[in-house]
Amino acid sequence: MDFMAAQHFSPRLALGLEGSVLQGVTDERVRSSTRRTRSSGDRPRARGRLQGQVLRPRPAAVVTPKISGKDVNFIAKYLFDVTHENRFNSDYLMVSAAFKF
Repeated sequence: MDFMAAQHFSPRLALGLEGSVLQGVTDERVRSSTRRTRSSGDRPRARGRLQGQVLRPRPAAVVTPKISGKDVNFIAKYLFDVTHENRFNSDYLMVSAAFKF
């Protein structure tokens, strides 16, 4: 499930929080009895099937300056995992630009 809450402080600036919550509904096959994950405290995982879950809130900002008379949206998001189980830990910054032509 994805979620978003944002506030436009002006036509040119918006700040907010977006994110996603994932809960596996089916089991995932585990191939190794020694598989370890950062969130499990480096304890070995049992062989068999596991369900994945993750919570990813993301602060986001949109700035819209005029460049050559056109509005250009610059979008910045910091993507990170607050909690994860049976999923990769992923932290990264994403910046993008969007404009109408």
